[in-house]
Amino acid sequence: MSTPDSQVSGESSSQVLRKLLMQIENKDMTELLSLCDNASTEFEDDYHIQQVCTEIRVYAEFRNDSGLEEVKSRIKDILLLK
Repeated sequence: MSTPDSQVSGESSSQVLRKLLMQIENKDMTELLSLCDNASTEFEDDYHIQQVCTEIRVYAEFRNDSGLEEVKSRIKDILLLK
């Protein structure tokens, strides 16, 4: 079930990336994965969102916190470019 924090309809990709960053920082994996599912569907042609969400899913599956830190850094870099 989607919560308001995992909804992405009508938001820009930059707003979604910021939400992903916030969920990584909050360490809320359930919400983070739900957000990725919604974002991947809504932004199916956005390379950055697809790549970040794929990495999040892999790191979540293996409970790799250092990997999530890398994703967090990558999101920050992407946001600087947008």
